[in-house]
Amino acid sequence: MGKITFYCTICAGPLHEWELRKRSMLQPDEDVELCFDDDCDCDYDEDEDKGEEGEENSEADLLKHDEYCNYRRGYWGDILSERDIKWLSDARMLGYIGPCNGVPLGALFQWGLTESGSYDPYDGLILPGSDSGLWPNQDGYLVHHTCWQILTLVHRSQHQRPIHPHDVYLTMQSKLTHQNDIYLDWGDDRLYGGTEEFAEQEWLPVPGYEWLVTDPMKKIDFSELVMESTKVGADPGSLNGHAASTVSADDPFGRLPTEIQHMILELLPSRSVVNLFLSSRAFRGAPNTLPRAFWRSRIYTDTPWILGTSLHGTISGESRRVNYKSLLRLLKHASARPVDGKNARFEAHLSLKNRRRIWACCEGIVDIVDLWWNHQPIRKI
Repeated sequence: MGKITFYCTICAGPLHEWELRKRSMLQPDEDVELCFDDDCDCDYDEDEDKGEEGEENSEADLLKHDEYCNYRRGYWGDILSERDIKWLSDARMLGYIGPCNGVPLGALFQWGLTESGSYDPYDGLILPGSDSGLWPNQDGYLVHHTCWQILTLVHRSQHQRPIHPHDVYLTMQSKLTHQNDIYLDWGDDRLYGGTEEFAEQEWLPVPGYEWLVTDPMKKIDFSELVMESTKVGADPGSLNGHAASTVSADDPFGRLPTEIQHMILELLPSRSVVNLFLSSRAFRGAPNTLPRAFWRSRIYTDTPWILGTSLHGTISGESRRVNYKSLLRLLKHASARPVDGKNARFEAHLSLKNRRRIWACCEGIVDIVDLWWNHQPIRKI
């Protein structure tokens, strides 16, 4: 077939690591052949424009060049390393697989993922030991191995059981409008979080969007955020009862000891906690007396994408000093989508931001899969 560039059906990100990072910013021991040739090809004369000191390799420096100049393409190599994008090339195909495309000889055909292969826009997904490629949207659906890992984490956190590839495959099939769709239109605002703007015939690596391709499963160092939270001071952890004047005689929760009220709050998702504050006068004073255990319980309910990271181990070393309310705020800020979708020149926590983005994609997919299967009259596997 002719050249068609397909993208991950989970995150709509590129399935390769070549020509993404600026060649002019090559770091030691990195492969120059993988980098984007960002040599200026416009009429800009560097000798005529002295500029200000420190402008080189800056946003202002880029804007001096024509809109389509190569100099304005490629990710900043000093904040996005070669190692940060290797995960993009670990492509797999979700479909009906057998001995010819990903499982041992003699095994039965089954629904699942092929082994990792190399994706090429001209030939499809080439698996080790195979001369022919698997074509996206026909033989199956392309996903990053990392994105599938996150999808399984999201599903397990919601359902306490593994996700079935058969369910996901048939749901993807129902969302396909044309075999040459370069990524699926899931019809959900949680997908894809910005990558679709750059998913064209060639992926467009624009400086300032490094967070969209940074490894979301990269080992994250939370020590700076944890230490920052200790500067606020320990959570009060008060267990004083609420003022009697705030408790109504017809409010059954007002008869419960404060300790029990706190235990109830710890078990509720944050949205339900807010509703309880609004509906019960007995709980209305709770925000002033919530113990450290409550805010600690919010870490994995309000920032579920932290699941599977080293945060717990980092906290354990400073557990008595950590202000969990402050830490929760810091984690949300560090994970938040950059303003206008564009990260700053030296913005930190790019991996954490992409992890949250893909986690939201996977939450949307899990909901869509559940909804799709709930509307099927008979389930056959």
